[in-house]
Parts: sequence; structure tokens; C-alpha cells
Amino acid sequence: MFCFVLVSLKHSVTTLLSLRFIAEQLGCKVEWDSSTQEIKITDTK
Repeated sequence: MFCFVLVSLKHSVTTLLSLRFIAEQLGCKVEWDSSTQEIKITDTK
């Protein structure tokens, strides 16, 4: 069982969550490529 404090942002009818936080808590590796402005999420298991 996991218990985390997660900050969210409510925008109109949409709730935004931190993808990096969620991915890292699931054990994934998160990389940011600033030249292409892309993220890469890799399952490390």
C-alpha cells in the first residue's frame, strides 16, 4: 500500500498531476531532453 502527499492543480474541470512524481513512485526512470523538449519514461523493472 502506498501513501503519498501529491500536489495537484485544478484548472477548470481538469486536475493536473505531476507525471514525474507518479512515474518515479512507480519505479520508472524519467529523463528530460531540453533540446527537443521531450520526456522519456522508462520502466526500470
